[in-house]
Amino acid sequence: MSQSKNEVLRAAIQAVYNGCPKNERLAKLAAVNKLRFSSSAVAEEAGVSRTLISGDDCTYPHIRDEISALRPSKTPLVQTLDGLILRNEQLLTTLKLQRHSLGLLFSKLGQKARPPDAPTLLPRASTIRITRSTPLSKTASPLRVQIKLVRLLNQNIEKTIARRDALYAKIVITALAYEQGRHTDGRRLKRISREERINALSLVQ
Repeated sequence: MSQSKNEVLRAAIQAVYNGCPKNERLAKLAAVNKLRFSSSAVAEEAGVSRTLISGDDCTYPHIRDEISALRPSKTPLVQTLDGLILRNEQLLTTLKLQRHSLGLLFSKLGQKARPPDAPTLLPRASTIRITRSTPLSKTASPLRVQIKLVRLLNQNIEKTIARRDALYAKIVITALAYEQGRHTDGRRLKRISREERINALSLVQ
């Protein structure tokens, strides 16, 4: 009986690994290229509990080891995609902190103190959070397409971060100039009076 079980399990390993399982549900997954080689899939194909072939105290540790040896490691494409996903999370965190900082600055300036030529709208950015399960493509080469899409998305967010940094600096410079009664180009905020002009001329003379 034990030998028969081994044969069944090894046959299940080969069926799942080669993408041709007999199990109806697994066969449907294989047909759309969504079947993953795992202990769960092998157990389902063999019609046994997964605990028999997974875990430290499983009944068939040699089968567990065979599955582990065949399980594919991360390919360079997967590593690239995972790196881009991590970068996406970091960029979204930066966007959030930026928006908070700009919000605090606007609140500090207030409507009355806000410079008349200070921009009020923040550059918009896509805030899609990408995960490994995000359905980005249904093409024949999903990894390459996903890498391209996530890379483009991250580039867009990086550009937005740069624009917001420039916006923050412009608002600060504008606010400082406004406090001194001038525009950023040096012009006075209000037209000089006749009395002020006469006083200025008297100083020159």
